[in-house]
Amino acid sequence: MTQETASFWLHVIFVSALVIWGAGAVFLLRAESALAASVTREVPLDGVSRPFLKIFASRLSEIRSQMVRGIALDVVEPSRVRWHSSSGFIHHGEARLEASPTRLQWSFEEGAHAFRMTGRFLIVFGFVVIVALYFILRTYALPSAMPGMVFQMMQAIHVLWPPFLIGGLALHSRRCMVDEIERIAHNVRFEAVSAA
Repeated sequence: MTQETASFWLHVIFVSALVIWGAGAVFLLRAESALAASVTREVPLDGVSRPFLKIFASRLSEIRSQMVRGIALDVVEPSRVRWHSSSGFIHHGEARLEASPTRLQWSFEEGAHAFRMTGRFLIVFGFVVIVALYFILRTYALPSAMPGMVFQMMQAIHVLWPPFLIGGLALHSRRCMVDEIERIAHNVRFEAVSAA
């Protein structure tokens, strides 16, 4: 392989890695903003005074899936329930019963601090590795007797996939938690009728 051909392929792989790295950075930043937004929903109730929040709190404390990692209740009162994840920093939420028992309103927020720090580290680390690998190969492999060594730039793939994995897992975990709370909130009115 000639030095010109090796230089061409080094630049093609470097630019491709930067484009994929940029897509991963954008994905992580969008996932971060999606995780920062709180979810607020409400469920209509039948208007009859029943222990809706007590049942809601009971079902909420039973969540123990792998993605959710459990719920710890902070406050259980007749008009509201407040909770957080048992690990303490992943998420927290609150459910409120209005003055008239016609609807159950709940909100959920993600404490994305750990995700934010991990994501930003991956973005910076990935960029540094890609640029360092490019300059090392351009300086040492390209002018050597074996310029085909520039294909080692393909090793950059090891820093390209983690942002997609971390962001995807965080979004999936949030979706699972919101779906689980939504299911509990929807079913609480039927459980309250059978408990009465």
